[in-house]
Amino acid sequence: MAKELQWPDYVLRAIKSGPIPARTNWRKTGAKTRGERVCSFIEKHLKLPDGKHGGQQFNLIPADECFLLAVYDNPAGTKRAYNSRARKNNKTTLISAIVLAHLCGPERVPRASIYSGAMTKEQAGIVATTAAKMVAQSPQLSSMVRVVPSSKRLVSLTNGSEFKSMARDGPAAMGLNGRIVILDEVGSIDGESGQDDFVDAMTSCTGAWDDAIIFAVSTQAASDSALFSRWLDDAERAGDPQTVCHLYQAESGCDLLNEEQWQLANPGLNLSRSYEDLKSQLTEASRLPSKEANARVLLLNQRVQRNNAWMSSSVWKGNMQPYDMDVFRREGAVMGLDLSMVNDLSCACIAAKDVDGSVHVKVYSFSPLDGLHDRSARDRVPYDRWHADGHIYAPPGKTLDYDMIADYLRIQMEREGIMINAIHFDRWKSKEFFAACDRVGFAPHAERVDVGQGYQSFSPRITAAETYLLQGKIKAGNQPVLNLGISSCVITSDASLNRKLDKTKSANKIDAAVSFVMAIYPLIAQVDTPIDVAAMVG
Repeated sequence: MAKELQWPDYVLRAIKSGPIPARTNWRKTGAKTRGERVCSFIEKHLKLPDGKHGGQQFNLIPADECFLLAVYDNPAGTKRAYNSRARKNNKTTLISAIVLAHLCGPERVPRASIYSGAMTKEQAGIVATTAAKMVAQSPQLSSMVRVVPSSKRLVSLTNGSEFKSMARDGPAAMGLNGRIVILDEVGSIDGESGQDDFVDAMTSCTGAWDDAIIFAVSTQAASDSALFSRWLDDAERAGDPQTVCHLYQAESGCDLLNEEQWQLANPGLNLSRSYEDLKSQLTEASRLPSKEANARVLLLNQRVQRNNAWMSSSVWKGNMQPYDMDVFRREGAVMGLDLSMVNDLSCACIAAKDVDGSVHVKVYSFSPLDGLHDRSARDRVPYDRWHADGHIYAPPGKTLDYDMIADYLRIQMEREGIMINAIHFDRWKSKEFFAACDRVGFAPHAERVDVGQGYQSFSPRITAAETYLLQGKIKAGNQPVLNLGISSCVITSDASLNRKLDKTKSANKIDAAVSFVMAIYPLIAQVDTPIDVAAMVG
């Protein structure tokens, strides 16, 4: 019994702020708390409106149950509630159930206004229609609620409360006075401003109610600058107890076909969300780079720039055969070095060419130990877990000590018997690093090659890397920091169509990818096989 009352791991991982509610056996013992009464109302009085399970009694999935209990049983009182998950996970159905709980269920109060704000008239119509279908399927609710389809309204016949579904592209949302405001698919508002007049009007209309709640239920936006992204990030950082934030997303840089990741973004998988449909779409996206970015945003609920992505995961996966340390020992290695700010992620990649023409690569990553957990939360990347698993060397302190890094690399190369023949580096902080190398005796005979990071210097390196990657001639193993860098890269071009990896536009840290491109170039610079760039970019 105790095991049945534990929340699934994917639910617990989604809780970014607000309480972790107790999972009680309320279905058998009777609803007692406010949240349990809401859950009980939904399962007792509402039926699913349509789809494969249309007409069946509502059965809350664990993600919905946990969210509702967190919102309504919050000891601090909930002011804002965010729920983000991949598409086709019954977000609209959840919104409609919340609407009816406040219109004619246990949360009803006299003369209250309940609003849902959708981003389009079509979506607003879906919300109103879904709620109306739920009412129509219940004789008890049908006697309590009048549906007005022409104005997308539902009106309580017992206490004067009203629900109205509004659209961003409809009439101006002025003069509203809402107790409950539910924003549907606010993640579709992208752009740099992080602000929207319609959303501002909706969220500022609750001042007359002390117990007002603003809900936002949406798939994530693609960029960090988007309005919904800022809300989610602020909720996680600030830890405001009055903000409930449940974010279901796959891990950054994960393989599209890693089924363990699907549940993290799709809490309704095999319940409200079709497994076969999800598998079909992700399989297609793994083959067609042009669909990968959209698939990551919509199906895995990740923030991924949808344009100018450099590398498809299917191409990269074809280069993830294990590297062989003997190749580095036998041939010596070229090192690519990309140093970051001293309190961030830095990477060194070693590369060596085997007799069969393949290039083997291994990445060494560094980040200061102090604040590692906070940076993991900030970037939504498990640096702390990767450190525990040995993928990141995290020396003590708040900043990177270059002597410590240089000595670490010296020890690793001596232990493996690897000679560093050359170091190709970005000049950022290179003086300080090489001074440390000289002090500790790391790679004293290696040639030091300054690599410009602009279009003209980097474009031929990108082209050469693409050639080898398309031919499947890189052996990179499964290195999570490098996987993250490759999956996050965004390409920008100048007027002459020279290209570079753009850190400012990339979805996440690409230091490992930059060091990788620099490391392999001296080994493959003579290749001239034509490449099909269109097969690689989205």
